[in-house]
Amino acid sequence: MKNNILIKAVKFNSQAYYQAREIREKYLRLPLGINFTPDDLEIDRHAYHMVAYHDDQIIGCVLGIRENETVKIRQMLVIPEYQKQGIGSLLLKKIEEVFCDLGINHFYLHARQESIIFYQKNGYIFTGNSFLEVGIFHQRGDKFYL
Repeated sequence: MKNNILIKAVKFNSQAYYQAREIREKYLRLPLGINFTPDDLEIDRHAYHMVAYHDDQIIGCVLGIRENETVKIRQMLVIPEYQKQGIGSLLLKKIEEVFCDLGINHFYLHARQESIIFYQKNGYIFTGNSFLEVGIFHQRGDKFYL
Protein backbone atom coordinates (compact mmCIF):
# COMPACT_ATOMS: atom_id res chain seq x y z
CA MET A 1 0.00 0.00 0.00
CA LYS A 2 2.83 2.46 0.77
CA ASN A 3 3.64 2.65 -2.97
CA ASN A 4 0.30 4.30 -3.77
CA ILE A 5 0.53 6.90 -1.00
CA LEU A 6 1.43 10.55 -1.58
CA ILE A 7 2.51 12.61 1.44
CA LYS A 8 2.16 16.32 0.87
CA ALA A 9 2.19 19.61 2.77
CA VAL A 10 -1.01 21.64 2.51
CA LYS A 11 -1.76 25.26 3.32
CA PHE A 12 -4.12 26.48 6.00
CA ASN A 13 -7.52 27.40 4.50
CA SER A 14 -6.91 25.33 1.35
CA GLN A 15 -9.45 22.78 0.14
CA ALA A 16 -7.14 19.97 1.33
CA TYR A 17 -6.89 21.62 4.76
CA TYR A 18 -10.69 21.58 5.10
CA GLN A 19 -10.88 17.96 3.96
CA ALA A 20 -8.25 16.97 6.53
CA ARG A 21 -10.01 19.00 9.22
CA GLU A 22 -13.24 17.10 8.51
CA ILE A 23 -11.39 13.81 9.00
CA ARG A 24 -9.82 15.08 12.24
CA GLU A 25 -13.22 16.13 13.50
CA LYS A 26 -14.88 12.82 12.56
CA TYR A 27 -12.24 10.51 14.05
CA LEU A 28 -10.55 12.51 16.82
CA ARG A 29 -13.06 15.02 18.14
CA LEU A 30 -16.66 13.89 17.66
CA PRO A 31 -16.09 10.55 19.48
CA LEU A 32 -15.10 12.67 22.49
CA GLY A 33 -18.03 15.05 22.09
CA ILE A 34 -15.86 18.05 21.24
CA ASN A 35 -15.79 20.43 18.30
CA PHE A 36 -13.17 22.80 16.97
CA THR A 37 -13.01 26.03 18.94
CA PRO A 38 -11.73 29.42 17.77
CA ASP A 39 -8.55 28.70 19.77
CA ASP A 40 -8.09 25.38 17.93
CA LEU A 41 -8.46 27.14 14.60
CA GLU A 42 -5.91 29.75 15.63
CA ILE A 43 -3.46 26.93 16.40
CA ASP A 44 -4.23 25.47 12.97
CA ARG A 45 -3.45 28.82 11.35
CA HIS A 46 0.14 28.65 12.65
CA ALA A 47 0.68 24.92 12.19
CA TYR A 48 2.45 23.04 9.42
CA HIS A 49 -0.11 20.67 7.87
CA MET A 50 0.78 17.43 6.15
CA VAL A 51 -1.64 14.94 4.61
CA ALA A 52 -1.52 11.45 3.14
CA TYR A 53 -3.38 10.82 -0.11
CA HIS A 54 -4.50 7.55 -1.66
CA ASP A 55 -6.07 7.94 -5.12
CA ASP A 56 -6.67 11.68 -4.54
CA GLN A 57 -8.48 10.97 -1.25
CA ILE A 58 -7.04 12.27 2.02
CA ILE A 59 -6.62 9.30 4.33
CA GLY A 60 -4.38 10.76 7.03
CA CYS A 61 -2.91 13.93 8.43
CA VAL A 62 -0.59 15.39 11.02
CA LEU A 63 0.21 18.88 12.30
CA GLY A 64 3.55 20.25 13.44
CA ILE A 65 3.70 23.35 15.60
CA ARG A 66 7.04 25.03 16.08
CA GLU A 67 7.65 26.16 19.65
CA ASN A 68 11.05 27.85 19.60
CA GLU A 69 13.53 24.99 19.13
CA THR A 70 11.00 22.16 19.48
CA VAL A 71 8.03 20.96 17.45
CA LYS A 72 4.80 19.65 18.92
CA ILE A 73 3.20 16.92 16.83
CA ARG A 74 -0.61 17.14 17.00
CA GLN A 75 -3.76 15.67 15.54
CA MET A 76 -2.00 12.65 14.00
CA LEU A 77 -4.51 10.43 12.23
CA VAL A 78 -4.84 7.71 9.61
CA ILE A 79 -8.41 6.66 8.92
CA PRO A 80 -9.14 3.16 10.27
CA GLU A 81 -9.27 1.23 7.00
CA TYR A 82 -5.74 2.42 6.14
CA GLN A 83 -4.12 1.85 9.54
CA LYS A 84 -1.36 -0.70 10.16
CA GLN A 85 0.05 -0.24 6.65
CA GLY A 86 2.93 2.12 7.47
CA ILE A 87 1.13 5.30 6.44
CA GLY A 88 1.25 6.89 9.89
CA SER A 89 4.99 6.23 10.05
CA LEU A 90 5.41 7.88 6.64
CA LEU A 91 3.50 10.96 7.80
CA LEU A 92 5.60 11.25 10.95
CA LYS A 93 8.86 10.78 9.08
CA LYS A 94 7.97 13.42 6.48
CA ILE A 95 6.93 16.08 8.98
CA GLU A 96 10.03 15.39 11.08
CA GLU A 97 12.21 15.75 7.96
CA VAL A 98 10.70 19.16 7.20
CA PHE A 99 11.62 20.50 10.62
CA CYS A 100 15.00 18.74 10.77
CA ASP A 101 15.87 20.56 7.53
CA LEU A 102 15.22 23.77 9.46
CA GLY A 103 17.66 22.67 12.17
CA ILE A 104 15.09 21.51 14.72
CA ASN A 105 15.84 18.12 16.24
CA HIS A 106 13.42 17.83 19.18
CA PHE A 107 9.85 16.67 18.71
CA TYR A 108 7.22 15.95 21.34
CA LEU A 109 3.60 14.89 21.45
CA HIS A 110 0.79 13.95 23.78
CA ALA A 111 -0.22 10.42 22.78
CA ARG A 112 -3.46 8.72 23.62
CA GLN A 113 -2.80 5.54 25.59
CA GLU A 114 -3.79 3.29 22.68
CA SER A 115 -1.25 5.01 20.39
CA ILE A 116 1.85 4.83 22.58
CA ILE A 117 3.20 1.61 21.03
CA PHE A 118 2.93 3.14 17.54
CA TYR A 119 4.94 6.17 18.61
CA GLN A 120 7.52 4.04 20.43
CA LYS A 121 8.06 2.10 17.20
CA ASN A 122 8.73 5.47 15.57
CA GLY A 123 11.40 6.48 18.07
CA TYR A 124 9.44 8.40 20.71
CA ILE A 125 10.43 7.90 24.35
CA PHE A 126 7.70 8.10 26.98
CA THR A 127 8.48 9.24 30.51
CA GLY A 128 6.39 10.66 33.29
CA ASN A 129 2.84 9.95 34.31
CA SER A 130 -0.23 9.89 32.13
CA PHE A 131 -2.55 12.88 32.32
CA LEU A 132 -6.04 13.83 31.26
CA GLU A 133 -6.37 15.90 28.11
CA VAL A 134 -9.70 16.39 26.31
CA GLY A 135 -11.20 13.90 28.76
CA ILE A 136 -8.91 10.93 27.99
CA PHE A 137 -5.52 9.78 29.23
CA HIS A 138 -2.41 10.83 27.33
CA GLN A 139 1.29 10.56 27.93
CA ARG A 140 4.10 12.79 26.69
CA GLY A 141 6.56 11.33 24.20
CA ASP A 142 9.79 12.95 23.00
CA LYS A 143 12.08 12.25 20.08
CA PHE A 144 15.51 13.73 19.44
CA TYR A 145 17.56 13.62 16.26
CA LEU A 146 21.31 13.91 16.68
